[in-house]
Amino acid sequence: MATLMGQMEDNLAGAVSLAAAGDEAALARIIQAHHDDMTRVCFVICGDLDIADKAVQADTRTCRPDMVGSSLATRALPLVAS
Repeated sequence: MATLMGQMEDNLAGAVSLAAAGDEAALARIIQAHHDDMTRVCFVICGDLDIADKAVQADTRTCRPDMVGSSLATRALPLVAS
């Protein structure tokens, strides 16, 4: 399991630098990799899975490569607050 996580992190590390340079496919890989985690964080905050899912979907539609590097918590809190 630790090896699998290490491989995921290595793949995402490369994707982060590509996304920061404007690669939209790399940004999509990052979003895909963190979608479930963001949904869980939003669910913990609001207690409603439907609202949490809608918040994450709305956020991913507005994601841009220049946002790469912002933390999950930093992005999730305003999502469910709105």
